[in-house]
Amino acid sequence: MLIDERTQKILFAELLVSNDLEYSETHLIVDAQSIHSGHYAMSPAELLHIRDLDISIGTAMSVADTLEEFFSEPTDEFVTCPVCFESDSGTIEKVGHFLNTHMTFHSFQFNSLPMINFGEGDDKKGDSE
Repeated sequence: MLIDERTQKILFAELLVSNDLEYSETHLIVDAQSIHSGHYAMSPAELLHIRDLDISIGTAMSVADTLEEFFSEPTDEFVTCPVCFESDSGTIEKVGHFLNTHMTFHSFQFNSLPMINFGEGDDKKGDSE
């Protein structure tokens, strides 16, 4: 169940940045995570039972949240353009970009229509008089 050294280093940095932990506490958590839980996030209860680790319940909950986020699988989002009904799926960033560019394009089309149609029908008015 060991996690590789590169993942351990990234996790170590993430825990130091995200939580108010000492270097030695972070080291104990990463070691326990690697040896006992692998790629499954440790629970607050498991964190509180790490030998020589003295953290509060609140800190354990915060660290458990960080571990869960770190080891979670990215999920694909699915969106549909409300104007043309074209769909796309992917990360939140990817589908957000898709919607943003789509809505900008449709806004441009909508705002350009009066200019494109300007003058149309003028010759019909002259013919009817």
